[in-house]
Amino acid sequence: MADFGDELLKIVADQRASKQGKKKMKSRTSAVLNQSGPAGSSSLGVLARLKPGCNRARRCSKDFMEKSPPMVADVERAVILDMRPAARQEELARDAAVVIRLLETALVLNDEQGGSTRDMEKLKTRNEKLEAKVLKLDNELIDLRGKQENFAAQVKELRETRDALDKAKKELGDLKDTHAEERKGLDEELGKLKSAMTPVEGKPDSVRGL
Repeated sequence: MADFGDELLKIVADQRASKQGKKKMKSRTSAVLNQSGPAGSSSLGVLARLKPGCNRARRCSKDFMEKSPPMVADVERAVILDMRPAARQEELARDAAVVIRLLETALVLNDEQGGSTRDMEKLKTRNEKLEAKVLKLDNELIDLRGKQENFAAQVKELRETRDALDKAKKELGDLKDTHAEERKGLDEELGKLKSAMTPVEGKPDSVRGL
């Protein structure tokens, strides 16, 4: 029972070999059939020699097999027992080839699933990097907006200061013009006073200055 799976693999290998290998397969098949007991109960031996998967999958498979052990119907049992050794050997080899083909397909699918998982991990890592980059850009954008607001406030303040300076310059110019006009008027008045106080020839001193 324990070596039934190995025997099936040997049968398939011997079937592909030469005629001498086929003779050996016949003797091994007889030994397997004598050791197998109830048909179908040896499938666990083959499955046990597969590449082990996750512990959870093995537990689920074990629980399922314990609840639903493999059984062979009486009609099928009778058909198997009524087979001639050659026909039984050929049928067993064909079934073993089908099982191996199924296992090969399962291995391919597992590899594909593993590749998909690796691709998903790569995409997840890339997505995390992109999210971090987007977050960084958002922070930079917020910082730039703050700087832009500060710059706009500074420009507004500078414009107001410049307007106030221009207004002050204009007022200063107006004051200078007014002061110049006032000084000119004062100079004219002063000149008139000086002219009036200057002595005139031919006039007596008593009337000078009148």
